[in-house]
Amino acid sequence: MQNTLQVKNVTLSDISGKVMVEDLSFIINQKDKMAIIGEEGNGKSTLLKAIYNPMWIEQYAKLSGTIDMQFSLVAYLAQKLEAKWNACFLYEYLLRDEIDEECDYNRYQRYEEICASIHIDNELLYKDQKMSSLSGGERVKMQIVKMLYHQPDLLLMDEPTNDIDLETIEWLTTFIKESDATIVFISHDIELIDACADVILHLEQRNKRNKPVWSLHYENYHSYAKNRNEKYEEDVRITQKEKRVHKAKMDHMNDLKNKVTHAHNSVSRQNPAMGRLLKKKMRVVKGIERRMSEEDFSIDTYEESIHLKLADTGYPAGKEIIHFEQDVYIQDRLLVQDANLEMYGKDKVALIGNNGTGKSVMLKAIYAMMQEKELDVIYMPQNYEELLDYQVSPIDFMLEKTTLLLADVQTLLGSIHLSVREMSEPIGSLSEGQKAKVCLAYVIAKNPKVLIMDEPTRNISPLSKPVLIELLENYKGALLLTTHDRFVLDSLNLSIYKIENQKLYKL
Repeated sequence: MQNTLQVKNVTLSDISGKVMVEDLSFIINQKDKMAIIGEEGNGKSTLLKAIYNPMWIEQYAKLSGTIDMQFSLVAYLAQKLEAKWNACFLYEYLLRDEIDEECDYNRYQRYEEICASIHIDNELLYKDQKMSSLSGGERVKMQIVKMLYHQPDLLLMDEPTNDIDLETIEWLTTFIKESDATIVFISHDIELIDACADVILHLEQRNKRNKPVWSLHYENYHSYAKNRNEKYEEDVRITQKEKRVHKAKMDHMNDLKNKVTHAHNSVSRQNPAMGRLLKKKMRVVKGIERRMSEEDFSIDTYEESIHLKLADTGYPAGKEIIHFEQDVYIQDRLLVQDANLEMYGKDKVALIGNNGTGKSVMLKAIYAMMQEKELDVIYMPQNYEELLDYQVSPIDFMLEKTTLLLADVQTLLGSIHLSVREMSEPIGSLSEGQKAKVCLAYVIAKNPKVLIMDEPTRNISPLSKPVLIELLENYKGALLLTTHDRFVLDSLNLSIYKIENQKLYKL
């Protein structure tokens, strides 16, 4: 019997009653690779958790319908490692299933076999580090190795690319493509989705986020995005044509009604038979007109990508804004020796390198130097809590930190797809993607002359990512960013610097 995952008539709603996913049905077969995409807050992670264990969502969501799994063992990779493991050493994490168990050292032989089979250097298994001190890529690799120890045949992965570097993304792409397991994953990495997914599940909120819609597509992402836009444009053309035809018919019926009215008013009282005939004809005409007026030629407005635009700003192209020439340390550990980076008023620079090489540390050092020079600069960190106040609402944060009036704040937050309710709830209750969008809204409101961004696309959906790219492409100020996103590096005209072997190189 073939292993399958059957989701039938599943509806997910939050505790306020808002429906995130409605009447969802699909079947996933053995070895299928499904990508779940959609804007933030559309229920992607909730659906993945419901598939793994419906009890996980009981505190914040309601589930109806059936989820039937014929797989022997299901494994789940969360967006973040459970906090209880952060203080544990790597060997403790690998050799235990629960934190209070004894270590099973017999596992190492199987772990080495797994590492060999999925192209991981088994030296990583023996790193004498705590889980919290591993790089994002190392942590994801070890989580996957531990998952595979139990030989699951269905893997559920929630945004596995968020904290990993380019090298690990390439490894993950190969792993997903070569795996014999069925894999359902959420990702914002367009290239990963394009390379790995043979089916795409798109969760949308159409008609101004009031109508949940889902669709399945058996094609790669770029083809789907292109076909989706073309279909919508064709639907609009067809609807406009139908409206023109309908208007012509309504005009004709109106003319006919006027003629009948005129004839009825003109008929002589001496001809009551003709008067009765005209009244009967008028009832028929009005009945046809009423039915025609009830015809609906509207179409769903697709869930649009976010709307972002920065006003013209920036220092003159010839103005030196930074000459960073120093070693980069974290505590007493040298990360980059003799780093040398110059930037001028209109430069756009990307800093790349494997996790743990010092990109974020160097970015923060440059930001501090720019602040000392009193430059007009904003820094958007990976950890959004460094910029945002998680205890207040997006509206209150924007009113306190910017000069915008309430109506302008509401318009700006609406353009990043926050609902009225989400605008008024604590920022800490929002999804990571929504927090990222609030950061972007803040950047737009402040419109700085220098913008520093640490992994700006890591929580931005595939459909909204091109909008952010366009924003940065048209930005008139100086831009310094770190990224592992191949789409960003391929799309923007950037001067690229790489940190490798404790040195900074211009590529």
